[in-house]
Amino acid sequence: MAAKDQEWTEAAKWTEQFVATRPPSLGHYWAVLGDYRLAADQRDDGIRALEMALEVDPYVYWGHYRMARVFEQKKDMDNATKEYEYLVRYAFDRDPDVYLKLANIYKEAGRKGDALRVLAKGVRILSTNPAIYRLYRELREGS
Repeated sequence: MAAKDQEWTEAAKWTEQFVATRPPSLGHYWAVLGDYRLAADQRDDGIRALEMALEVDPYVYWGHYRMARVFEQKKDMDNATKEYEYLVRYAFDRDPDVYLKLANIYKEAGRKGDALRVLAKGVRILSTNPAIYRLYRELREGS
């Protein structure tokens, strides 16, 4: 309920207590805790919780996604790229935003071929997503 009301510090406090009970999907809840800490401007604690999420469960989607966003905010595009590449490989049908973010990172780095490769995969897997298709068409046409 605290998260619903965007009371992030309170949400983090309750989530931390829940994580201490070692529930199933523990990695996911560590990632949620990290997300709440980041939202509460507790950056270091949020990053530590996300790192713990990935230590507990190396495949936890939310941990990789939020770490990618943290790396983007820190302008650490190499590590953001690694996180997004991981998601495109292991959570390929989860979120079209991953394809767009990775393609745009590649595009900004002058890696048009890599951007097209990622978008081609996105178009195949998430064929009804207009944003992926639009960016793919834009890059193919050289705009």
